[in-house]
Amino acid sequence: MVADDAFAMKRYLVKPYSARNLNLQQRIFNYRLSRARRAVENAFGILSSRFRIFGKAIPLAPEKVQTIVMAACCLHNFLFRNKSAAAQNMLEIPQQMADLQSVCQPNKINRHANDAIAVRDKLCTYFSSTAGAVSWQMNAVNAI
Repeated sequence: MVADDAFAMKRYLVKPYSARNLNLQQRIFNYRLSRARRAVENAFGILSSRFRIFGKAIPLAPEKVQTIVMAACCLHNFLFRNKSAAAQNMLEIPQQMADLQSVCQPNKINRHANDAIAVRDKLCTYFSSTAGAVSWQMNAVNAI
């Protein structure tokens, strides 16, 4: 999962490098992570405006929440492609902000933080490599 600086490092969470004294690879990583976060936030904004279940924390096991999210994405895509089905089957729902809360139990923080740092460093290296770089990232990072 992607997050911003406000969250603590967790095994399952990727967050940006601190904004001080960043090298080029770290700036590229932060930029690419920021783009990923914006894409996810936009997608959940669309889903929460269409499906009420995303307007607050879902009181279910993470596996069931994953199934609900996937089903909502499939329904959204179906309704997006089939405008007549959407008009017949969906009510207008006002945009709501999702109030997501953590559903994970706290674990051994140091080990998981170290795991998260290792994952972040591997992604950082990948985003700057020939295999993981995108053509526009240098222009975007240099413009910042």
